Amino acid sequence: MLQSAARALVAGEARLDATIMNAACQLQHSVEAEVSCAFAWNRRTNIQNWDDPPAHFHLDGPFAIGTWGTTQFPGEEPMLWQIREVRPDTSFVIDMPLDRAVLTFEWGFEPLERHRTRIRSG
Repeated sequence: MLQSAARALVAGEARLDATIMNAACQLQHSVEAEVSCAFAWNRRTNIQNWDDPPAHFHLDGPFAIGTWGTTQFPGEEPMLWQIREVRPDTSFVIDMPLDRAVLTFEWGFEPLERHRTRIRSG
């Protein structure tokens, strides 16, 4: 829902009420996986593993600070984003510039006991 609202806003099909213009919304989720942090990190930072149909993803270089990428939905203009921060095996941050806003995605990887990892997005 948030993504379709953001697309409508970028396309000029929606307007924000002035009372929420400067509001921030933060959504977080975490899971625990039976894998090492290194495995989880390598899997998530390899864009070939990003599977969220009908979207397609492209990265214009290595998974590193400053690299730009695109998310493409069928019949729509590509949505640009940039890797803002990378802490290997720990976290990364991606920013997607919108009209008068920035949508930020942060992923974190926390080692747990017995070769497990907590993977957090928010």
